[in-house]
Amino acid sequence: MNSNKSGEIKISRTHDIGKYICSRVRYSNLPVRQSSGITLILPKTTLESGANYFLYFSVEDQKKINDFLDAEFNCFFKRFMLVGDQFDIKKITLINTIITKMDLLNDDKIFQNLTKSDYRERKKVMDFLLKTVQLAHV
Repeated sequence: MNSNKSGEIKISRTHDIGKYICSRVRYSNLPVRQSSGITLILPKTTLESGANYFLYFSVEDQKKINDFLDAEFNCFFKRFMLVGDQFDIKKITLINTIITKMDLLNDDKIFQNLTKSDYRERKKVMDFLLKTVQLAHV
């Protein structure tokens, strides 16, 4: 997905996120009133099947897309941090890299949220390992 200067986001079916977003597109014979939002540029394959219709996302579909985006980011973040650990890269450097490369707003709240998310994930893993060791000694 790429965005241009006018804020439109170009969706590509070459990535799982793009495929999922395209799968949520709905068709209507009449224009559907939508609240303000973003403009998506869909791939030609999606547009061909909806050429004679108005394309939209239902409110439920929008929530599903947001949930999917959250889950995908969380999976990416966990993998990124694990790989960084394997190369002994400092957590601060990893988190700053994510903020920069993903063009996230560079403020302390995002940094703190990502740091806390990493801490909670590491704590879950440690708790799981401790529980597994305790069960093995029973």
